[in-house]
Amino acid sequence: MKKVVAYFALIILFSTFLLGGCGFFGNRTDTLKILNFADYLDLSLLDDFKEYYFDKYGRNLNIVYDTSNANENIYTKISKGKEDWDLVCVSDYTMQKMKREGLLLPLDASLLTNYGNVSPFIKDSYQILQENAPGDNNIYSVDYMWGTMGIFYNSDYVDANDVLDWSVLWNKDYAGKIYMKDSVRDTVAAAVLYLRQDEFLNLPVNNFDDVETRNARQNLFNDLDPEFIDEIEQALRQQKIDLKVKYDIDFDKDEMATGKAYLDVAWSGDVAWAIMQASKGVNLGYSIPLEGSNLWFDGWCVPKYSKNPTAATEFVNFVLNEDNAIANMEDTGYTSCVSTPKVLEWAENNWQENAGYYNQNLYSANTAIDVSYFFDNADSVCVNPVMYPPASDISRCMIMNEYSKDTNDKVLKMWTQVKGGMPEYVYYALSAFLVVLIGLIIYFVVKNKRTNKKNK
Repeated sequence: MKKVVAYFALIILFSTFLLGGCGFFGNRTDTLKILNFADYLDLSLLDDFKEYYFDKYGRNLNIVYDTSNANENIYTKISKGKEDWDLVCVSDYTMQKMKREGLLLPLDASLLTNYGNVSPFIKDSYQILQENAPGDNNIYSVDYMWGTMGIFYNSDYVDANDVLDWSVLWNKDYAGKIYMKDSVRDTVAAAVLYLRQDEFLNLPVNNFDDVETRNARQNLFNDLDPEFIDEIEQALRQQKIDLKVKYDIDFDKDEMATGKAYLDVAWSGDVAWAIMQASKGVNLGYSIPLEGSNLWFDGWCVPKYSKNPTAATEFVNFVLNEDNAIANMEDTGYTSCVSTPKVLEWAENNWQENAGYYNQNLYSANTAIDVSYFFDNADSVCVNPVMYPPASDISRCMIMNEYSKDTNDKVLKMWTQVKGGMPEYVYYALSAFLVVLIGLIIYFVVKNKRTNKKNK
């Protein structure tokens, strides 16, 4: 009888767990699950949002906040439907992929009262990425942070002229002092810009409105045919062997800040953070080479499995508030999509306060630049050129599109081999060896059985 009771109790417990996970017993109405990149939010805003939510809806909100360091991990969680995140932050190409595969819900535009704070430059870029069908005016993602990828360098050891093109990352003079991104897409992008240097330089952008040339550069940046991927593999192999490059995502900025590394493929937000944290006497600079670079966007999306899309959209709207956008920038070092006059005022004051941390041979608090692509009436303002690059730099930058499945498979295979895998012919040789070995084992087992039968 005790066994029956125990089994019955176990069944009830297991059923409760299953049903709770499906939402029957677990009330998710007032729970918001957020998945973001690490160190990418002023965490005090979570409590502020709870107060905002209570004031508006009269209910207490529980927030489950988690982080991930890779778009691929986030995509897998969403595409497999294993976790019911209400809101995720992903990079542009992952958002594009999730949108194409029908994994996103449109955000409730009526709740996005702060959407007008977003720069038109960001909205236009996102409209291209979202690839909405004709007549579909829904918003499937809202930008959170944006920036550039460039060359982060120690100016005491690297000449500023050397970082005007991407070939510096293949310069043997800096062997053992170079970090590449432990991210296949960013490292591939650097290799594309290096290998197609002449082609990019032969497509100079006359001004920010030179749409035809910018589109041509965009197509060149995203053209990865199989033969070119082989060229990329060879370039990365050569770089790894000859220059002993290191791959990392987070530790590299610390190495730059302490002067242990001289060159780093870096995101602008990490550069801004590292310069502020740099050890005394470490002089750092940031370059967007003449060939151009990657212009990236990280945005908020509501997955199709979301159980609380309302709270998710409210949170997106909350971080678009200009004060909250400023708090996030001060905490993370990354650049918000919000471009209100108040944010411009903050950007000018912030640069005056912090320009002294920057290399005085490269940066001045009084150098005016054109950032009118982002802010209204800002064609000559003094702001941080790492966070807000001048229009001449941004006009040369391009967006990475999502790879096709065939291209993605080939790129990932190439990346595995570059990072530490074996050449393809070695895999084939090992496979052939294993087939022969298994065949021999089967042969000797069968032969041994026959011999034993004869001896009986």
